[in-house]
Amino acid sequence: MKERLSAGTLIHTIDREGRETVVRNWVRQFVGLVRPASARVETVTPISIVSFNYDRLFETLVRKFWPLAEVTYPSVDECFRFIYPYGAFTGLPDTVQDVERFLNQQRAALSFMGTSELGEEVASMISNSTRVLFVGFSFAQTNMDILGVAPERGHMYHVQNYRGEDKRLDRVLIDRLGVPTKNVDQASMEGLVQNGFFELMS
Repeated sequence: MKERLSAGTLIHTIDREGRETVVRNWVRQFVGLVRPASARVETVTPISIVSFNYDRLFETLVRKFWPLAEVTYPSVDECFRFIYPYGAFTGLPDTVQDVERFLNQQRAALSFMGTSELGEEVASMISNSTRVLFVGFSFAQTNMDILGVAPERGHMYHVQNYRGEDKRLDRVLIDRLGVPTKNVDQASMEGLVQNGFFELMS
């Protein structure tokens, strides 16, 4: 699916029943938003992306799209820092013929929930950040502990709760962490890039 993702501005997905869905490629839009911002400053402060997913899909697509511009921008490694508390695949091939073999090859680089060796480093990074954006994050307690999520910093958190469907998430954010309701965005990823809190980075 990666090649179809990186082919253009649209993402084509096919579910198990064979139904196709076409949506705008928000990663490409995201790159288009961040690149100009990186050129407006003398010294680039990298955006730290902490992902609890193993697949590196977001990083792979950012690296794919970043150089596709007529203007020269700072390199992707100057502008981003990708961090995987539970580890990640060493690479994401275009196709995987033998899934079991691929996963067996990769498992040495992975750890399980709550066993990250990067906990202190990630928590320090989060505590020193001026703004923290949570996207597709369920606020499971073990992952919150790794990030050092704390009520005293709740006012600095901006959180996606797609369509407001996760009522438990609302309770965690508002009751336990004191995240202002104006900082909770119900948009899709495309919406966050076009009209949502990613505007804060532009």
